[in-house]
Amino acid sequence: MSNRGKYYENRIYDMYKSVGRIPNGFTPAGDNPNAPDFILKSFKNINAIFELKSPSSTSSTLDFGQLGLQQNNAGLWNFRNTGNSDNVLESILRQQGVIERINSSKWGTKVSEYLKRTNAGKSKESRTKGYMIDRETFYACSNWITIPTSTNLVSAYYASKGVNYINIENRGLYLIGSDVLQLSPPKFTPSEVNIKVRNKTSVSNKTMRFTIAVRVSGYPNVGVVPRLEDKNNFLSYLQNIEFPKINR
Repeated sequence: MSNRGKYYENRIYDMYKSVGRIPNGFTPAGDNPNAPDFILKSFKNINAIFELKSPSSTSSTLDFGQLGLQQNNAGLWNFRNTGNSDNVLESILRQQGVIERINSSKWGTKVSEYLKRTNAGKSKESRTKGYMIDRETFYACSNWITIPTSTNLVSAYYASKGVNYINIENRGLYLIGSDVLQLSPPKFTPSEVNIKVRNKTSVSNKTMRFTIAVRVSGYPNVGVVPRLEDKNNFLSYLQNIEFPKINR
């Protein structure tokens, strides 16, 4: 997760912890992709799970989830197994045949010299040479792969993890699973969802890694339900739903 995302998670957590609206034992997810970003305890002690996103003001896209890629000696790509992998996302992407589509793409004909030399335990000098070769092969954005996919992928992904809502800073609060708080926000329905396959480099360390992320675009800015960062208005909105005023 980016530093911007961690800061936003912690800010929302601190805001609602100060007013007693955090369930006992909950802490922000941080770098754990399998933990919820935020859990809110309502006035009726109903727990709701939120996905939190904090895009830059100039960004028209959002990235969801990230998985590492590895390549074997035959040049075939597969998901990279780590102790902190997002197992739900990996399962969904496998079902959609993403690995097969990568191996049948232009990347399927390219061998990463950096990964090949790293896997073989070569020296740093040799790995650096591999890095320089890969910069020509994979580095340019034009060499990244875009795989169009179902616009329902994001909702299915988070619903399978029990997420109820997604709160996008300065954009809106959307429904992504069950509306357990009866907030009645608009559903999160982006017009375009792509799987971005790309490389990430460290110029200073001469290292390279390959990743997959789900990128969405074409979702509206909405103000139907107050966003979480607007704490006072959000809590007032929620309180009126759970304890409606009776007109006499």
